[in-house]
Amino acid sequence: QGYKALERRACKMATGAGKTVVMAMIATWNWLNRARSPKDKRFSDAILVVCPGLTIKERLQVLRPGSPDNYYDQFDLVPPGMADLLGSGKIHITNWHEFLLRDDSKKRGVVQRGKESGDVFAKRVLDDLGNAKNILVFNDEAHHAYRPPAVTDEEEPESLSRDERQEREAATVWVQGLDRINATRGINFCLDLSATPFYIGGSGHEEATPFPWVVSDFGLVDAIESGLVKIPRVPVDDNTGQAIPKYFSLWRYIIEKLKAEDPGSVGTGSQRPKPEAVLREADGALQQLAGLWAVSLEDFEAEGRTI
Repeated sequence: QGYKALERRACKMATGAGKTVVMAMIATWNWLNRARSPKDKRFSDAILVVCPGLTIKERLQVLRPGSPDNYYDQFDLVPPGMADLLGSGKIHITNWHEFLLRDDSKKRGVVQRGKESGDVFAKRVLDDLGNAKNILVFNDEAHHAYRPPAVTDEEEPESLSRDERQEREAATVWVQGLDRINATRGINFCLDLSATPFYIGGSGHEEATPFPWVVSDFGLVDAIESGLVKIPRVPVDDNTGQAIPKYFSLWRYIIEKLKAEDPGSVGTGSQRPKPEAVLREADGALQQLAGLWAVSLEDFEAEGRTI
């Protein structure tokens, strides 16, 4: 449709490995180099961050240099004497939903502007970036941002589930929005970050194949070995050697134990086991859960958050 190609590079990073820190590091490198070499097109003074939801958008506010909890200060990313250069850059954080093209031609009213032009679309979506060009784009959770193959309505697979159709629609809106920005303002390149940069079922591509533009793979094993992510624990596991862990189905385990110890304690209908008997048999599982909760609570409080 006349759009030029997007240059994209994807980094596969395990969940919890620090995608936001990587974005902050690249933003620092980009802004400082741009300030030192303002005519060098490899660098941008404007960064657009696109993410899939309001919760993630709120979490990414640490990428704003003026934020009280910004990552540039927290992780000491800016060399001494260069903090002022960091302030020369601009950043705008938005959701992909803002890429939906607006059209008021069917609305009632005296003024009907019709479908948004490329310039109007870019001005609305880029917001804080003003008239910036040569924009650097960060796509967070970028496994939602792929280009589905072109198909007509007749070719659309009937086997797609509702979720798969919604996912394909979201991917189309996301990438087409970047196309419009690229056509009107120019995009330097897109940095995609995701723990799973793969095509999913219903995408129109071979399922589970990685995006062709993945340039770095830092998976879960790497994150665990680096001490960035905890070793996963399965709370239902035990060392009894049984085919099914004893806490796999906790209520069934409790009932069977009560029947074995006191057949008359568990009946049918209105006769139910006493709470103290249930608590006694569930104690082992609760101890495991308490251990996991204590570890999680320590991490929660270490981040300065409260319940």
